Amino acid sequence: MSPKLNTEHFERVVRARICAGCPFKSRESASSGPDVRRACEVTCPLFVHLPLLCRTAQQLDPMVGHRRDVLKGMVERIGEKSAHGAQVVERCGRNVIDSLMELLNA
Repeated sequence: MSPKLNTEHFERVVRARICAGCPFKSRESASSGPDVRRACEVTCPLFVHLPLLCRTAQQLDPMVGHRRDVLKGMVERIGEKSAHGAQVVERCGRNVIDSLMELLNA
């Protein structure tokens, strides 16, 4: 079993590492810190699915599949099902996976 990762902590990490440089972020969030929820989170397909990605990564049995491969497949499906957010997923999806893997392996 993987170390326990608090979803709220992961959200703050994503805001600091990924959202801060996202060209699709809402204008009013440009100066917001990682503890402040942004208006664009409601429609961002990656941010909406962060809790699911986090839970999956923590609960995945290595006998079932490799964590990074499973997350990559999930992110690809999120992008395919997101009409307006596919660009966000394409641009930032790998960074979300990398951040999650780093936090779980720390």
